[in-house]
Amino acid sequence: MTVSDLNGCDGQEQLYVDIANIPLSILVQIPTPYCLNSIAKFIMDPPPPIYPQILWTLNNPLDQIISGQGTDTIEVQWATIGQKLVKHQYGANGIQCSAISYSLNVVVCADANEPTLAAVVVSPNPFIDFIQIEFTLGLPGDTEAVLTDVSGKIVLEKTVNGASERLPTGNIHPGIYFLKIRCADGERVWKLAKQ
Repeated sequence: MTVSDLNGCDGQEQLYVDIANIPLSILVQIPTPYCLNSIAKFIMDPPPPIYPQILWTLNNPLDQIISGQGTDTIEVQWATIGQKLVKHQYGANGIQCSAISYSLNVVVCADANEPTLAAVVVSPNPFIDFIQIEFTLGLPGDTEAVLTDVSGKIVLEKTVNGASERLPTGNIHPGIYFLKIRCADGERVWKLAKQ
């Protein structure tokens, strides 16, 4: 389309028209499951050319967008298994122009090197009074849980006695922590936040 400004200057512009005059909303089913212990990447393809405001949302508040919020690509760390909904919407000046939701399933995937630790679920994140540890494939023998602060100082250390363990954290200050689970199969680390 050719447009002219008040000074008589002509130029070419692309015009985007929403025929129905309502925001476009699409639901995409993703048949292949995602693994709980891996980082998932979602990309808007192609990215919207004229909408500067992009917002991604997840249906479970325990799952985390670890990078890319506000851009056309995000990375997600799953905190729980089950049905998930990842949504991106974009627009300009506070007006939503389009939304696409991705429906998918997150499952426990056995890691060839550490099958037992791949199936460990740690929640909630962020935590307040406790951290719950669930060994969904059973306790792998002698197991230890170590919580450290960002400097590496050990804040809590406990021998795990069952397939479900609750670590009391009421006396820990708010901040970022790392939970390491160690057993004969190896070790795995989670980044957690204390509110």
